[in-house]
Amino acid sequence: MDQKEIDRIRVLFDSLYNSERLSTTEIARKLGKSQLFAWSMCRRLGISLRSREDGGRLYAPKRTPNVRKQFGGSNLDRAYLKGLSQGDLDVRRVSKLAIMVSSTTTHPDFVSLFVSLFRGYGPVYIYPVFDRASGYRWKVAARLDNSFEFMLPERRLPFPGQTTKSEFFAWLAGLVDSDGSIGIIHDGRYARVNLENANEDLELLEHIKKQLLQVGYFPSGPYKGHPKGHTTPSRNIRYQADMFHLLLQRSDEFKAILSQMKLRHPEKLVRQEFIQQHPKPRLWKRVGAEVESSRQRVESMVNEYVKRAEVSYNGTKHKKWGESPTSRLSRA
Repeated sequence: MDQKEIDRIRVLFDSLYNSERLSTTEIARKLGKSQLFAWSMCRRLGISLRSREDGGRLYAPKRTPNVRKQFGGSNLDRAYLKGLSQGDLDVRRVSKLAIMVSSTTTHPDFVSLFVSLFRGYGPVYIYPVFDRASGYRWKVAARLDNSFEFMLPERRLPFPGQTTKSEFFAWLAGLVDSDGSIGIIHDGRYARVNLENANEDLELLEHIKKQLLQVGYFPSGPYKGHPKGHTTPSRNIRYQADMFHLLLQRSDEFKAILSQMKLRHPEKLVRQEFIQQHPKPRLWKRVGAEVESSRQRVESMVNEYVKRAEVSYNGTKHKKWGESPTSRLSRA
């Protein structure tokens, strides 16, 4: 576009945002575009965006009280969401009538999971963020009604609702989908599988171990991995507290537990399918190339997603957005 066209578009967006006092969501709806498109265009055109507080005051009268729907899932769905919220989710009350659930991530498949879980219950927002500790990432947030208050920290501790074995494994599936890791690694001649939960909450991991022991499984740990202050080499993320790890390394136990968890994270579902297709130990030379190729695809996808966050955050020219590619055998 030449400068004349850029100036024309700037006048249009300035009029919509500042003169008509429309939100980026309303502008997107008016133009038939995504909210992210409208938000990014304002940044690129140098239009100063309103603060969260100013936006809240301006748009509160416009909000439709019927947008949010009551939670309609089963007890297993409720247990799953409790587990998910005890992982990498921030859940807080933002008004007498609303619960906000949010997270930041570099994995597009986690964004897909988040959207699929909450879009039927309330508005979902996706936008890029940046901080010195973790760099460029995507933030996902959903504004939900009071029926989701079971996800609040004060409501989910000390681990309520796990009255049955099936509810416990539903809860564990949510926790694994949030920040657990399904590993397929090279162990001598064979491909070894394991399940790892890493968390700053030692009490949480000890609870998981106790529950697993009660149903006949024997995890290792929890033990302290990286200490507070450790910086990850790949993303330069600095830990704010000690990180503890709980491992399931016995292949038969891990596969038995995996069969009882209803995972929903797209990346972890692919790993689960791979493991179920190979119930017996496999020689690394037969599956290693597939596993490594998949790992590289996921790493490339994550790197691209981070770049897209950087481009969008800084408001520079970028490619047209589309759906995120389906990943394979990731180690999330």
